[in-house]
Amino acid sequence: VKRPFFLRECMRMLRSKDKREEVAVALQHAPAIIRGGSGDLSELAPALAVLLLHMRDDLAIANYHEKRLDILVALLVSATLPAVRCLAAQFYEEEYGLQQRFEMLVCLARAARELGGRDLDGEVPAKADAVETR
Repeated sequence: VKRPFFLRECMRMLRSKDKREEVAVALQHAPAIIRGGSGDLSELAPALAVLLLHMRDDLAIANYHEKRLDILVALLVSATLPAVRCLAAQFYEEEYGLQQRFEMLVCLARAARELGGRDLDGEVPAKADAVETR
């Protein structure tokens, strides 16, 4: 299976419910594609977020849930406004269970930490400590 280079291609591969290798490759490469700054990222972010929220691990892909959450975090960091608006709206939809709502909150928290310059433990990296104060 060829590596995707475009976000639309990733989305197509993620929709391939019966093609395990395609989904696995898309899950692996999507965060880098998103963080690379696709020109249509803001336009596609809501649709990709909803797609990821509805995905199920029916293909037994290694680290599936972590990879899926990594993509959502990349979306929230790279296309913040459309992705946050989408997740906020989706959070209150009746079709989601408690686990999916929890995953949305985890992604929002991880993205907020990343945008705030903090690692996952809440620590400020050394380079962020060097902010000059006057």
